[in-house]
Amino acid sequence: MQRPRITGALWLGGLAVFALVLPLVVPNPFAIDIFIRVLLFAFIGVAWILMGGYAKQLSLGHAAYLGSAPIPRRSS
Repeated sequence: MQRPRITGALWLGGLAVFALVLPLVVPNPFAIDIFIRVLLFAFIGVAWILMGGYAKQLSLGHAAYLGSAPIPRRSS
């Protein structure tokens, strides 16, 4: 007997619930910041693998936006 497949919408819904419950479970803002950074770098890694590996394209434009984002925050 085959197990039913979990669809992408179910995974997305579970991730949304997890993201909404995380600040209630973990009250430390530093831990939440680290969690967000880990997810951000995971997303960047997946994007790099998709563009550089499968599509054989090299684009560093997104790195410029990612690197320039903290500059206005630091200057204030």
